[in-house]
Amino acid sequence: MHSFKNLKFHKRKNMSISLKFGFIGVGLMGGRVVDTIAQLLGPDGKQLYSTLAININRQDLDSLQHVGNKLQLNSPFKAAGRNPEVGYEALSQNEDTVKKAIADLAFQSDFLWFVAGLGGGTGTGSILQLVQWAEDLQSIGVDFGIIVSLPRVLDGYQENKNALLVLEQLDRAVASRLFPVIIVDNELLCTRYLEKRKYENISVDWTQHSNAEIAGLLHQMNIITTQVPYGHKHFDGEEFRLVLKAGGCMQFAKTMIDIKDFRDELTIKNLLQRSIQNGTASGGYDEEDAVMAGISVFAPFTMANEVYDVSNVRILENAVKDICPRTEVRWGHYVDYNTSAPRVEIYSVISGLGLPRRVLDIQELLKGLKPKEAARKLDLNFGVEIEEKKEKPSVTSAIVNPFARKKVEQHRQGEQPEGKVVPLSPEPKLNWQNAQVKEIPAWLKRYPDEPVI
Repeated sequence: MHSFKNLKFHKRKNMSISLKFGFIGVGLMGGRVVDTIAQLLGPDGKQLYSTLAININRQDLDSLQHVGNKLQLNSPFKAAGRNPEVGYEALSQNEDTVKKAIADLAFQSDFLWFVAGLGGGTGTGSILQLVQWAEDLQSIGVDFGIIVSLPRVLDGYQENKNALLVLEQLDRAVASRLFPVIIVDNELLCTRYLEKRKYENISVDWTQHSNAEIAGLLHQMNIITTQVPYGHKHFDGEEFRLVLKAGGCMQFAKTMIDIKDFRDELTIKNLLQRSIQNGTASGGYDEEDAVMAGISVFAPFTMANEVYDVSNVRILENAVKDICPRTEVRWGHYVDYNTSAPRVEIYSVISGLGLPRRVLDIQELLKGLKPKEAARKLDLNFGVEIEEKKEKPSVTSAIVNPFARKKVEQHRQGEQPEGKVVPLSPEPKLNWQNAQVKEIPAWLKRYPDEPVI
């Protein structure tokens, strides 16, 4: 079991959460992350969040010890073998079963998150189809988002190419801010783990350590939003939901500022900007794109009056305005009565961002790993701009699944398609008219008290 010792308030008495998140992990990485999330327990020892793991590979599912529900996809293959088309085919062939499992989790949740590692087979091939199905969840008042990881440089050409094909489709959804997207940069997390291990005795490998970091992203803010505010500034659960619903890429950050530096506006701005740019799970965003932000400030109880003096609050607000000039900021001021350490802790969650620069780095990486002939085929289209006055497209119209074609025979023979897969239109049954579903689809016409899987 993970200790989650770095999560503020997690194991304190009477700890509670604001939003009922549900997490659906697809593939190996997705399953491991939701298995870690399932280890987040409340004061009563019960799991805080509903979880589901979906995979083709039975062994991968059997290795998960804590996840609430498991679903093996029926497939002629025992595993996807880093072929996203096999993952897509398996998900499509099990559509009714998967939708039933999603519906069961949806009726237990306020907000559903689909988690997948980009680069492999099952998660990579499934994630775009899942978000198209998830568009229907709006009809029952359940929001959704995705958490996807970027492969490392050393993961090689095939995994990075698979990831890039999905990211190209997500680019338009992110630019249109159709749903929240949390990008997890495995290259960044692995590098940080290696640096941290030089000074700390870490008993788990980097993947387990990173899974715990990912599990804590939403959970940390979900705890913070339940705290009693100091004064009239409270970033509560509904405001947290609004930040998430603003869509686009999300950035999470934690900033520590010594009290002696708290009156220096330039120091505060530099520390905040560095932590926001580096991020907890990924970095390299353009903060000027940000639409909404939630910022929670914690002062030690012995210095609360000093920290929340109007002059200091204005310094902090000006610093954030300089970093995110067009962002609507929701503030929370709090006191930590369990510490007298002379420092201020600031937790930030920012939405409405575009894809991080690391995505373009992957594209350049691939061009260096393959001959020019293959590199030219990977000249994908990023940097989509959406005019604010135009109506947002539906999820289904914005995303075209590049793996929606049958190449199972290639996988059977051990072949991997080279170059860019030509996107095909989704099957007609997946095309809904718009993002605002007026009628509840048949697969979601369920009763909340019906037994879950």
